[in-house]
Amino acid sequence: MFSDSDDARIAEAVRAVEARTSGEVAVVWTPRAADYALYRGLWALALAALAAAEVSVRAVGLSATWLPALTALLALPLYVVLGFGPFARRLVPDALLAQEVHRRAQVAFLDFGVTETAAQSGVLLFLSELEHRVVILADRGIAARVEQSVWQAVVDELIVALRAGQATEGTLHALARIGDLLEQEFPRQAGDVNELSDAPQRQSP
Repeated sequence: MFSDSDDARIAEAVRAVEARTSGEVAVVWTPRAADYALYRGLWALALAALAAAEVSVRAVGLSATWLPALTALLALPLYVVLGFGPFARRLVPDALLAQEVHRRAQVAFLDFGVTETAAQSGVLLFLSELEHRVVILADRGIAARVEQSVWQAVVDELIVALRAGQATEGTLHALARIGDLLEQEFPRQAGDVNELSDAPQRQSP
């Protein structure tokens, strides 16, 4: 999702945010939240069966006993193709896409130490590339002061940028918005220490 130069720009943006707030921001992204194997498999088998049936009708002399083998032969490449973003986003229900991305964000929230800041002021900006979805999770110290609807407005803007292929610019804009919110509720205190990595972190699929 991000090149080395993108990483550097995002890290600098995080540092700029944390220079004006005692809040801590972590940017984590994943290529995909899940493999959606069940949906891909069912669609692949259904499409392969239809294609095999069409071949058997058009191919004179082809025995029907070849149908299972031909279906299996066609299903494997279809399964792979249906794993690509444009297809997966159309085949998998939106509710499941959202559920899987939120689940992975919760894992990242713990794995990348966002819950371990001294003032409980960590904020996770989580992006999932395949699903074109974003989640913002705030630790208790911030969640008590900033309503979810405010975070959702930032999320919605970033999702538009992701769908337009502008992940880096959208992330930089989202960080600026997050910085404004944190500065208002958690202004920087003397002796504040950087507790989380500034660079965007990749969560393995």
